[in-house]
Amino acid sequence: MVGTDLAHETVAGGEQLTDALARTPIFARDAAGQPLEAVTAAAAKLLAGPEAARTRRILDAAGRAADSRPDSPFRGIVLPDSSAALEGWSRLRAVAEDPSIVLRPPEGGLEEVFGATWTRAVATFDHGYVVGLADSPIRTVVEHADGGREAFLRGRFASLGLTPAEADGAIRDADPAIVTTEAAAVLRHELEHADGVTDYRLATDAAANERSRVLEEGGDQTITYWPGQLERFLDDAGLRAEVPDATLARFKSGPLSAYGSEHAAVRDLVRRAGIDVEDPGQVDAAVTLLRGHRTSAELEDRIRAAISAHEGAPLDEAQLDAALRRATP
Repeated sequence: MVGTDLAHETVAGGEQLTDALARTPIFARDAAGQPLEAVTAAAAKLLAGPEAARTRRILDAAGRAADSRPDSPFRGIVLPDSSAALEGWSRLRAVAEDPSIVLRPPEGGLEEVFGATWTRAVATFDHGYVVGLADSPIRTVVEHADGGREAFLRGRFASLGLTPAEADGAIRDADPAIVTTEAAAVLRHELEHADGVTDYRLATDAAANERSRVLEEGGDQTITYWPGQLERFLDDAGLRAEVPDATLARFKSGPLSAYGSEHAAVRDLVRRAGIDVEDPGQVDAAVTLLRGHRTSAELEDRIRAAISAHEGAPLDEAQLDAALRRATP
């Protein structure tokens, strides 16, 4: 085993790793049921700033959503605001998760970022699930920053193929509540990964990896957008009053909702298993079918068995593969 000192590493643009991490809010907890606490100075600043109560409500809502499932592996949230910060976080994760590496206590560097929580942070990231929100406006929502809202919308509209001029017009017309809704939806979606398949995209077979991708992302969206679920999460996070019903309805049916084809494919499988996808009260049945921290093969077997039992005819692997291939670009 080797010692690894990250204190003098650099990331994108030559920035010091310690500087990138210092301005990145990272929140963590040691076990399910515990509140998320600040790991970095940037995170502590959010919990002590003018939007501290708002930040705490969102963090606590995330924890409660994750803890609605038994033995949740959810251990933290990271809010990188740049490619450098994301690279720094990725490097930290890579070192923390490599059993062949022993982290040497940082000297004159990372201890200033993490202080006494350094050991705990790395330990929880080693075997827990951490939500990395590099492409979400959740930090903008936490900080209530209008400038971040515009930057997020500009990037999202560009990804949809709008020209800069078209994006300008779309931003002027955009409902500010769209960003709040998007942030909550992305966070809720990412929390679902904590209870998803354990071998996501780890198969050596490309077709198996694609099935895993569609089932995982489509399953996350199916639960996130189940009737009443996003509304409940917004309410629990104290954000529901900021999102008019009309905005929420438009968002859930519009282009800002990602993984549309994957969502449709998995939702159809849930329906074929005899679960009413329009009934808010049947979300637990959908969770039982789609979630549970299983391997991809176990999830596929469970879905095939449920559909076969409901339809009264066997659904083999090839038929399931064909149903999922509709979501592949």
